[in-house]
Amino acid sequence: MAGVRRVRPVDARQVGRTRVLRRRSGREPRRPDRGVRDRHRAPQGPALRTGRRSSSFGEHLFSARIRSHFVLGVAATYLNTAVTALSSLIVIPIYLHLLGRERFGVWVAVTGFVGYLGLVNLGLEQAVANRFAEAMGRRDVRRASRVLASGFWSYVKVVVVCLAVCVFIIPAVPWQVVIKTGGAVRGQIPVLVAIAAGTFLVDLPLGVFSTSLVTSGWIHLQQLAAIVQTILRALVGSLYLLAGGGLMGFFLILGLITLASDSVLWLVLRHKTSASARPLHRDRVEARSLRSPSFYFLVLQISSTILFGSDVLIIAWAFGARSVAPYAIAVGLVTLSSGTVASLTTNFGPRFLGSYSKRQAEGLFGDFSRSLLLSLCLGSLVLVGLFLEGRSFIMLWVGPSAYVGNATFYLLAAIGGAQILLFPSDTLLIFTTQHRAYAISAVWEAVVRVGLALVLLRPWGIAGIAVAGLIGRFVGCGPTVLARTGSLLGSRVWKAAAHHLGLVALPVLLTVAIGVSLPRQQTNWAGFIVVVLTLTLAFGLSLSGAYLLHRRRSEGSCEFCQLTAVQVPERVDLAPPPLHPAGESR
Repeated sequence: MAGVRRVRPVDARQVGRTRVLRRRSGREPRRPDRGVRDRHRAPQGPALRTGRRSSSFGEHLFSARIRSHFVLGVAATYLNTAVTALSSLIVIPIYLHLLGRERFGVWVAVTGFVGYLGLVNLGLEQAVANRFAEAMGRRDVRRASRVLASGFWSYVKVVVVCLAVCVFIIPAVPWQVVIKTGGAVRGQIPVLVAIAAGTFLVDLPLGVFSTSLVTSGWIHLQQLAAIVQTILRALVGSLYLLAGGGLMGFFLILGLITLASDSVLWLVLRHKTSASARPLHRDRVEARSLRSPSFYFLVLQISSTILFGSDVLIIAWAFGARSVAPYAIAVGLVTLSSGTVASLTTNFGPRFLGSYSKRQAEGLFGDFSRSLLLSLCLGSLVLVGLFLEGRSFIMLWVGPSAYVGNATFYLLAAIGGAQILLFPSDTLLIFTTQHRAYAISAVWEAVVRVGLALVLLRPWGIAGIAVAGLIGRFVGCGPTVLARTGSLLGSRVWKAAAHHLGLVALPVLLTVAIGVSLPRQQTNWAGFIVVVLTLTLAFGLSLSGAYLLHRRRSEGSCEFCQLTAVQVPERVDLAPPPLHPAGESR
């Protein structure tokens, strides 16, 4: 009989019985949860083997873990930021000296072009990570495994198709027109693009594990892995170039180090969560459900890739690879400086997600208020440093010949300042998946930015590209992100923003006044360090004084000061709920 087979009995009570198994149709989910029968086929972690389901106690433990790991995440994030900054300070002058401006510009331009391949993400990475964290918050490890496996293998399919397309596309592109350069490196560009694209695409699906670690509250482990990767890339890349290596080997070495580092993160995620990404956990229904939220992540990613990758390609096309280096160095300094604020706000992401999933409006507002205050304090110091000492730093760092010019640099610093103001809202909308309007506005900003850059390129040169970026930010994502944040948190968010801006306004003015009176140090590292330390000390002391004065005048009754105070969870918060409700008999 079709669809019926006789199975060997497994115990005395089943002797002589027949088990009827219905064939699985193509529309049903692949391999539903099957309990003990699948253990010999798919060994799982302890949490998955026990089949634990959603429980309030599990959600409570997940929230407690996020709180306990928050400090670790902040510390690891700042350590990663410091290591990345120190690495950039050391290796960029080495790369620029050993490669020369021509080959350095080719490296930056090829990297920028390959960054467009990140669009094959299709928004799956963030959608999978958010869904995975939601399942882990309910201690439903089986569903977490289905989400992880469905998203990862869907991602792998897309990457395989993209690799096949690249085999035919890369040789057909006229690279001598796209990236204007000369010498022997001109003929190497197709090979360089192929190496960079291949390693980049293979590494893309592994990003699911890294992002899932972050959203699940293990951000400190992800940051520590990033630190190791940064050190290895800087050390091995520098030694390779010092030994006389070429660009092709340089691209290959950096790509392999990234692949190895991201592969380790999968082992870490498997160990910490007991979740599995094996093919047997793939679920067609789950994979289809990931496409809807991932579409807007895709739109947001397309816009971000255009925003951050188009400038370098336009410069390489219009002025040649040699002109890319000064602009890339200035953008790198601004990005590195504002990245300290981005790292801080990212640590609040799991807290945003936890409060939002449990519908705790007051907790969500308090976390956002804290992230906004910290972002404004640190961001103000970063911006003051960029405007006062950024030019001097570049002169000391890579030399006057690699400076992009005052107008372009200050415009780029202004773009960085606008981004710093939006970092808390950006993190809030992404982690709570309230990013639909954000994604649409990002598309508009990308169109405005690229269009204005092409128009202003002829009269204003490279500075026109920076002007286009600043205008695009004010007519694109900026208003939409702020409006969406207000609708999510309520009108109180504007009062909180005004309160926090009032706290940092006077310290910023005092620090600027002190910085203007100090001499510029463009040839002496010791003098530059003294100036920077003086500005930092002045800002810190004035900010502390302003905060204490405000607390005294408000007599400790300020609503926003109470919200931004760090609350340490008491022991009772970590206690499990009663097994039986009060009044209910066992």
